[in-house]
Amino acid sequence: MVNKDVLFSKISMNSISDFYQFCSYLCKFEFTQKLSGMKFNQYFFGVWFLLFALFAFWQFNDPDPEVWVSIYGVAMIFCLLGTRGIFPKIPLTIVLFVCILGAIYFFPGGVGDWISQELAQKDLTMKTPQMEENRETFGLLTIALVLSPALYKAWKK
Repeated sequence: MVNKDVLFSKISMNSISDFYQFCSYLCKFEFTQKLSGMKFNQYFFGVWFLLFALFAFWQFNDPDPEVWVSIYGVAMIFCLLGTRGIFPKIPLTIVLFVCILGAIYFFPGGVGDWISQELAQKDLTMKTPQMEENRETFGLLTIALVLSPALYKAWKK
């Protein structure tokens, strides 16, 4: 455990760069000591494996379940590999590239309008095809964000 008096005495937060330094200092000592190396991969990708399994389950009543269950299934496979410390460079690159291209293709014209419409609806039923495409966009972006650390580790090796 880090001595808090020492921690706060070394950093004075007078600017944004000092705040960044403070966050870096915290992460370096507390976060990396508790979840260093493989343990972080196991927890991070393990939790996302379970979440992607849940997302895939919810897609069974979708208009095109075979597509989205497969997409979330691929994300689950890469998360499972990530828990084992296996990061295949080329397949991860292809998956992230395809997810980003798909998200750009489906990206909603008015994100604010879409969010307002979702909040006003108060349930998750699909009222319009645009709503479904907007949700799919953010599903692809979530996959890309979650698998980015794996791709970084793959290219770092």
